[in-house]
Amino acid sequence: MLIYVIDTVRCIDPTTFMSNMTYACSILYKTQLPFLIAFNKIDVQSHLFAVEWMHNIESFEYSMTHTARNKDTYMSTLMKSLGHVLDAFYKNISQVGVSSITGQGINDLFTHIDICKLEYWKEFFPALQKRLEEKQNKTEIEKRTKIQQAFQKESKKLIIQDKEKGMAVYEEIGIQENTSASQTNDKSELDTHYDSVITSAIATDNTDNLVSTQQISSNAETNSTSEKEELITFLNS
Repeated sequence: MLIYVIDTVRCIDPTTFMSNMTYACSILYKTQLPFLIAFNKIDVQSHLFAVEWMHNIESFEYSMTHTARNKDTYMSTLMKSLGHVLDAFYKNISQVGVSSITGQGINDLFTHIDICKLEYWKEFFPALQKRLEEKQNKTEIEKRTKIQQAFQKESKKLIIQDKEKGMAVYEEIGIQENTSASQTNDKSELDTHYDSVITSAIATDNTDNLVSTQQISSNAETNSTSEKEELITFLNS
């Protein structure tokens, strides 16, 4: 909880009172915690006039109008406007008058503190828990979103790299295929040439063998004829 301490003597001036109310409302709605206004120095000046101004805007306007210093000035007009705007806010704030010197109103101060504690656990704590859960859920969602974005970014990088690698492999395979095809063509030409050479060699060998056979046959016939002639000559003799 928060305790906003105000100098009661200075709040006799309506401008100072409205300035304190403005600060109090600002702190209250910024922190959203149980709030208590403690008017100090009530042993010098009673705080009841300030309580009256908090709950009755007409009383505040009357005091503002009939103060010689604030009569028909820009400041008085501004304070009246602020009073109409903030009246609905600060009139529901708990307040207590105390004296830090004499101890007057200390028991009332502790009583209001206990009331604020109960108010905190009953109204403010569930609201704070809800805000905390919403903040945690928001943080978790943001974290998941960042992780998903990072994952998508990395996935895109990997896809691009895979595409580039695939194109490189495809090009390499194409070069290898072209090389293999040219090597195959060269081999086929060599095989054809080799086959033709072998065939030619075999044909030449066959021709040579045929010529040799014919020569042998011719020689054999010649020898046979000469032998017959020699035999006939021998018989005749």
